[in-house]
Amino acid sequence: MREYPVSDRVRLFRERARNSVTEHKIIYWQYGWDYRQLLLFYEGWLRNADAESTLLRRCRAEVYMLDNLPVCIDPADEFLGMPDIPGLNAEEWARFEELRRWYQDLVHPVVGRLDHMSPNYDKLLAVGVDGLLQEIADRRSALPEVQVEKWVEKNEYYDMCEAQLNAVKRLASRYVAKARAMGMEDAAARLERVPAGKAKSFHDALQSIHFYSFLLRGLYSFGHPDRTLIRYYREDVAAGVLTEERALELLDQFNLLYTFYTRPAASISYMIGGRWPDGSVVENELTWLLLQSIRHTNMPYPGVGLAVCENTGKDLLRYAMENCALGYTHPAFFNDELIVQGLMQTGKPFVHACEYVHSSCVEITVSGRSGTWVTSPYHNCAEILLCILEEKQDFADLEALLQAYLREIAQRVQAGLRRENRWQLERRRNGGESILVSCLMEDCLARGKSIDQGGALYNDIMPDFVGVTTAIDSLAAIQTLVFQEKTYTLAEFMRIVRGNFQNQEPLRQYIVHRCPHFGNDDALTNDLARRVYEGIAEACRGLRTFHGGQVMPGAFSFLMHEEFGRDMPATPDGRKAGEALNAGADPVSGRDTNGPTATVLSMTSWNALGFLGGVANNLRLDMNKITPERLENLCALLRTYLERGGVEVQINAVSADVLQDAMEHPEAHRDLIVRIGGYSDFFVTQNRAMQREILRRTQHGL
Repeated sequence: MREYPVSDRVRLFRERARNSVTEHKIIYWQYGWDYRQLLLFYEGWLRNADAESTLLRRCRAEVYMLDNLPVCIDPADEFLGMPDIPGLNAEEWARFEELRRWYQDLVHPVVGRLDHMSPNYDKLLAVGVDGLLQEIADRRSALPEVQVEKWVEKNEYYDMCEAQLNAVKRLASRYVAKARAMGMEDAAARLERVPAGKAKSFHDALQSIHFYSFLLRGLYSFGHPDRTLIRYYREDVAAGVLTEERALELLDQFNLLYTFYTRPAASISYMIGGRWPDGSVVENELTWLLLQSIRHTNMPYPGVGLAVCENTGKDLLRYAMENCALGYTHPAFFNDELIVQGLMQTGKPFVHACEYVHSSCVEITVSGRSGTWVTSPYHNCAEILLCILEEKQDFADLEALLQAYLREIAQRVQAGLRRENRWQLERRRNGGESILVSCLMEDCLARGKSIDQGGALYNDIMPDFVGVTTAIDSLAAIQTLVFQEKTYTLAEFMRIVRGNFQNQEPLRQYIVHRCPHFGNDDALTNDLARRVYEGIAEACRGLRTFHGGQVMPGAFSFLMHEEFGRDMPATPDGRKAGEALNAGADPVSGRDTNGPTATVLSMTSWNALGFLGGVANNLRLDMNKITPERLENLCALLRTYLERGGVEVQINAVSADVLQDAMEHPEAHRDLIVRIGGYSDFFVTQNRAMQREILRRTQHGL
């Protein structure tokens, strides 16, 4: 593939996107909307008090919001549909606060997981909004009039879909009118065609997906752009209306758009590579261009994943690795064969399983078919262990302690699922999802049910388990000091831990440097990892959600390892109070000291097949001098990780000196991007505790 320079248009647009990050403080985290959208929603809720149901009132409030959104167009925009970044004036803020208090006093808050899904954008491009409206009309006309009890709920759902889809068309018309008034005829003509109608070109396809997505304003994965867009790309190239370089420029701008409608400290993604439903490898012109676009845009969003299978090309893999070696942090590498096998074991056919995506960070869901609730809930495994140790200190041996720990995990899983199921019941009654997403989610329209009503084909829940390695290292320290060396009784040792190792620094250093730690291919900690993760999997096995889905565990942290650690006392592994837990399924930061191979062997010492809720493994590598030999070594290390059953690995290649300097002089490193606990973000925007955790991670040589 030819390397192209960044165009002037993209360079200017990137600076605009980068500057918008600080302005994104206006994004309201609970809904993924900005404050203007939420103000309009409150006003719409107030105006629709006569709606026949809570669901219809919510729908009509959102329609009011769409009908009153400001139309924001910059003369340089090649994609119409930019959100209203500037926010509210003083008068609007006062009105917002008044309505927010009123709404929150009267209305039960939306509970449970929102977004983190991948709509079926292939369908949007194939039929357009008009095709969706026609499908709804056809399905509505087929309802038997005499069976009232069977179609009342369906008709209500179809009413909501029609109302919001028509609002999308009206908003597009307002953008078209303003674009024409600004002399932007090509952009206006394109938005007249899509998303209302079928996409006719590569640019049409990107415009349609963007306009529909920016209205969702949440974490909704594109899915598989190198599959969805390849037909449009090849047809345009064959017709002589598109070049490779021009396609890359459009992809660059499309990727930068994610920054404008994604709140900070979030993760939005898409997957490239992998396999087609016929089993052949996905590796085409767009796979390469999307990897090159990472270098052009150099932003945290979108989080690109590369699905690697046995037949993934060596040159493609080497180019992707070079991205990471150069410090771009994207793509993350996913084990295609293991993930597909895991999905098929849950009853999903291969033709669906191969269409998986990481729905935001690393959670595995089937694109266009999943109403899955990810990270629902988070379980703090280090805190669970401390609770066990507070209740009892007379365990006969490590095995007795381990069994009590696993029983408590199982009880927490069941209690967490009861809460999530009740939240799903509440959402079924009163809503909270995006109806526009359900229009592109199989089989919502066919079933006449929204996602919150169980209309999606797959309705799994994915609890996430944080701090597992901190717990494993703590168990290893107890085994060493209490049961093996017998230096302390468990009660004595826990008094020291509760005291935050005060006046016990030699003991803490002994734990840190002499006790076994996961990540060094140590027999004890590898075995503990195998047993703890199997216990987690067993605790989830056979459980069912309110909508009949399965419970699939995850082992990544997002930001939670720092948030949980901030509020936790010290742990037996030598971690002091307030420090971050381990990130993802990684070793505790700085405790893996036997080289990258040993780290990889530990990371793959347990069976991750069922952990479709996502597994994140971070590697921090010394890549100051990139050579072909070092890239080959890195590719070989990745292949070893995948062949041994690793699920996902992501790479930081920034040196400790650069990280330290960025902490001291953030203004000089505003574009420094690092991997956190499943996603990438700007290093200088992280709090001090997170920065220290990343800095403490072992930097391995190759």
